[in-house]
Amino acid sequence: MSAGWGLLGRLAWGRLRAAPVRSLVLVGALGTALALPLFALQAPGAVERAGRARVAGLPLVVGPPGGAVDLLLAALTLQSSAPARLPAATAAELAAMGAGGDVDVLALHLGHAAGGAPIVGLGPGHGDFLGLHAVQGRGPVLLGEAVVGARLARERGLAPGDLVRSSLAAVHDVARTQSFGLDVVGVWAETGTALDGAVAVSLPTAWLLDGHLHGHATAAEAEVAPDLAGAGDLLTWRRVSDENRASFHQHGALDQLPVSLVLVRPRDARALDLVLGELALRPELVGVRPETVLARVVGVLFSVREGLLVLGGLVLAAVLGLTAVLGALLGAARAEETRALRLVGLSPGRVRALVALEVGILGAAAAALASALAAGGLAVLVARLVPG
Repeated sequence: MSAGWGLLGRLAWGRLRAAPVRSLVLVGALGTALALPLFALQAPGAVERAGRARVAGLPLVVGPPGGAVDLLLAALTLQSSAPARLPAATAAELAAMGAGGDVDVLALHLGHAAGGAPIVGLGPGHGDFLGLHAVQGRGPVLLGEAVVGARLARERGLAPGDLVRSSLAAVHDVARTQSFGLDVVGVWAETGTALDGAVAVSLPTAWLLDGHLHGHATAAEAEVAPDLAGAGDLLTWRRVSDENRASFHQHGALDQLPVSLVLVRPRDARALDLVLGELALRPELVGVRPETVLARVVGVLFSVREGLLVLGGLVLAAVLGLTAVLGALLGAARAEETRALRLVGLSPGRVRALVALEVGILGAAAAALASALAAGGLAVLVARLVPG
């Protein structure tokens, strides 16, 4: 009696299904062991490709001294846990570092949020610098106005005329413990950057959220107005309107109020050299070139990869050794089953082919699992190192 490959395939599948726990354990062990070296081989290249795509249009990032990677991530994600501490005048100073106006600058204020979405304060000229235009409404002009990104508008159903509220800040910061209402006046067109999920405001509005600007209410207004915080003579407005706009004022000179970082775009190589030369003489400022930081991160990953490959090889060798031992034990335990297959007409060659098919099915399943695990790990790594 002869058996075709189709029959052998059904027999192999049936034998594996007869012991599902054993089959799943083998697939899981082999797949996990294969995933580590596969992940290590692909990680540097994946981060480099994603990173180059993300930083391609990102200019020089200037901020206070600290971690270059943290500064670059802040520029990419528009989120930062560090308080803004560069004086706003830094933007004008950086613009003056180029020759003949060959440097464009944009100050950003980070650190606030609205229901999980970052609130970013944008300096003057943000439309031209970032290529922004509103598909609904207009950009932020007046104090208390906001424009939402395209993705955020879709997810929350926001449109001009709606209201978003800033999230409550840390309770130890008295000036920022109250939520503030922001009037949506527009929706940005899709940009493919973190701005799509952000709330954009002017720098004065960001300083308003900091507590550097506020508007006082009178006792008569306090009796009928809902958007107030504080007590007694310290009542302050928590939303800007045409009626109370004139009551808002700042404490301190505007050019000394803080920003988080400044994006600098020299228009040519000479202007870039001038800016970098000036920054080298300013210890209170750090200029981060995105491509340089990316190369550093990728270099670290290449160094780590060698260790991961060695570790992965050892794990894989151990798993393969255990699998071989288990296979030998199973072969002895299934000797009676093999004799039964011989009795029904399977030749020794067909029996070996049956075993090979079982191994092939297990190997294919383990390879698929390894690919899925490696792809998942790469997605998480890229999202952490090169968010977008």
